[in-house]
Amino acid sequence: MELLRKVEYIYIVLSLFFGLILIFFTPPFQSADEPAHFAKACSFAQGHFLSKKLNGIAGDFLPESLVDFQSKFDNLFFNTSERTSFSVIKDSQKIKLNEDKKVFLNQKYHAMYSPVAYVPQGGGVWLFKFFTDSVYWLMIGGKLFSLVFYILLGYYSIKSIPIAKWVCALILLMPMSLSLGASVSADGVLIAVSILFFSKILQYALSEDELCLKQLILFSVLSISLALIKQSVLFSLFVLFIPKSKFGNRVIFKLIAILLPAFLVSFIWSKFSYTLFVPMNNSNPEIQAQFIFAHPFVYLMTLAKTLKAYFLPLIYSSIGILGWLDVFMFPFMYWLYIFVLGLNLFCVSESRKNFIQVSLFQKMLLFFVVCLNFFVICTIIYVSWAVPYLISPFEGLQGRYFIPLILPFLTFIFLLYKRNFVKINDSIISTINIICLILAYVNIVFGLYIRYYATF
Repeated sequence: MELLRKVEYIYIVLSLFFGLILIFFTPPFQSADEPAHFAKACSFAQGHFLSKKLNGIAGDFLPESLVDFQSKFDNLFFNTSERTSFSVIKDSQKIKLNEDKKVFLNQKYHAMYSPVAYVPQGGGVWLFKFFTDSVYWLMIGGKLFSLVFYILLGYYSIKSIPIAKWVCALILLMPMSLSLGASVSADGVLIAVSILFFSKILQYALSEDELCLKQLILFSVLSISLALIKQSVLFSLFVLFIPKSKFGNRVIFKLIAILLPAFLVSFIWSKFSYTLFVPMNNSNPEIQAQFIFAHPFVYLMTLAKTLKAYFLPLIYSSIGILGWLDVFMFPFMYWLYIFVLGLNLFCVSESRKNFIQVSLFQKMLLFFVVCLNFFVICTIIYVSWAVPYLISPFEGLQGRYFIPLILPFLTFIFLLYKRNFVKINDSIISTINIICLILAYVNIVFGLYIRYYATF
């Protein structure tokens, strides 16, 4: 019974249960950008770690049966009037992987992602090829491996983090987060790695021990991974939150040993992957970047207008708008989830400490790195999606891009709270959290049913 009270074990049970529901109840390709992500996972399974460029299109030569499989569900993309059925999904399982007949598949901007972002999914597809040639079950294999990877890293994140364990668990269990972790998307891998990275930072920053060699190597490996997964190298700057006293001697050398390899790897991969970049929506990154440097205040105003215009959609899509951003929960559920996050942020059990020694510099650094990462993500979307010289609100921002920043931001809020915490019994707050999660996933399952299966 004591084990069941631990947040990390509750997380394993809930993430596995809800994750399996999402895998088998969500029709194939009905997660954001899943067709391109599945193509990349299949490329990885074939040992094709780098995409190619053919006639101005970035992609790879893959079995034509992947196209046949996807065509079973093409009618659902951005078309809320279309439905599928379990019989259609069952019938799609008959499509076999024929590696003798290949076509060039467009992997869009996902061609720029490094193979590191597809290790779990690609590994699952590769292993399932020994047991089945059904394209459907190969996709399921990729999703199952991705889910296991997500759950394992989530478990160690919650186990490691010294404060706000339920906050960490609730972020990992948000329908948007878990749906990505239970898909073949690279976003799920990024969320899992980034949350583990930040949890380890808090663990070592708030402990009394100096960092050992093994811990320094772990930070270096995670930093390099972040640099290669969707170019998230700036997230590694959170390592500066750890007090210099925890590094012992040669602080600068150790920080360089953690950060420099990540930035070098990011630079090298960026130079290579840019050769695969295919402009979308008539964008021109060079022109947009020049415009930002020439008119920084105009761009800041444009960004402010964009965030104002899309504030609620960003909040909602961070917590959970599934499918191709067309499967919603009831509006009250989003605010209930935010309320429960706040409850866990400001109401702690009596078993936790009422104070945490963190300097003002650490708090300000935490806030600055959150803002820096947020700004860079928005700017990357602007230069790669918007038309040149656009000064009106631009599209492309989605809440899932900012999920890795939620835990650092809420930690900053937690550390600002100087008053005595409101103390609540462990079992009470755990019960509230579990009820909230059950309600959220009942909402999600209902939304998926109405969107994809209901015929009334």
